[in-house]
Amino acid sequence: MKRREEILRQLVDFTGPQQSLMKELAALGWEWPGAPLVRIGRAQMLSVLNRFLAGEMSAHDLHTWAENLEVRDDVGFEEADGDIL
Repeated sequence: MKRREEILRQLVDFTGPQQSLMKELAALGWEWPGAPLVRIGRAQMLSVLNRFLAGEMSAHDLHTWAENLEVRDDVGFEEADGDIL
């Protein structure tokens, strides 16, 4: 479980190679029965969007990042930021 959480944190923060991290997660299985291990908040979203606006990541990278996270049961949104995000 700890490794899954580490991988998810790197995905959310966009601090690791996204494709490699997704392959590692696939090996751990898709289904997650519990509460989200990692939550996306305003800070993470702004960080990634600012990196995109600064040219540090492409539109494709941003799109892939969002797709990789949007339907995961082990990733959630901060309750206070849920409506905004």
